[in-house]
Amino acid sequence: MVKAHSRGLASQGVVTSQEAIVAQEASTRLTSKTKIEDKEIPFETQYVESDELLPGKSKIQEVGEKGIYRRVVKTFEVGGNPVDQRVQSTFELKSPKKEVILQNSKPVPKKKVVIQRSTSVADAALELDKSNIQKTLTVESTAYTHTGNKTATGVEPREGLIAVDPKVIAMGSKVYVEGYGYAIAADTGGDIRGNRIDVFFSSLRQCIDWGRRPVHIYVLNTI
Repeated sequence: MVKAHSRGLASQGVVTSQEAIVAQEASTRLTSKTKIEDKEIPFETQYVESDELLPGKSKIQEVGEKGIYRRVVKTFEVGGNPVDQRVQSTFELKSPKKEVILQNSKPVPKKKVVIQRSTSVADAALELDKSNIQKTLTVESTAYTHTGNKTATGVEPREGLIAVDPKVIAMGSKVYVEGYGYAIAADTGGDIRGNRIDVFFSSLRQCIDWGRRPVHIYVLNTI
């Protein structure tokens, strides 16, 4: 009668004491699972100096390749929940290949700013030789651009005209400015006193590139 009654309860979805014991044992039983994992091995990079490259340049001589290793991992679980993990074994399947990069680590030389301007045929034909030089001066030079005003001699400012101190360089003098080229002293300025000149450029960018610099200026004989 008891057994029949127990079976009847089980069929009705009621957990018996025996089933409860089985469920409790299952929840505390230690089980294990084994898993195989393949992992990547990063490659090393070797840098080799080479004078065959331009300063600051580099190129790959040998392409690197990643390796692969395999490991066997055993996971322990209690009641389906992992409680511990151990690596059983590890072995290499493929060795990594080193990458070789050629480089020239020397600093990149700074680019020189070259300011170009147009010159007249007469200026280009004028040869800068000792017989044509009236005097040579070392001056501090700056640059200026359009202000909306004409020059001190009444002409529109243009490249090839410079501002000078008339006490040092006479107005209308033809000169050669180191780094600028042939020019005519046709303007003055409030700050242009003594050994100072101001060279004209058509854009502010050119003026900034010129900056403030000492230059040699050659005052030429009038032809």
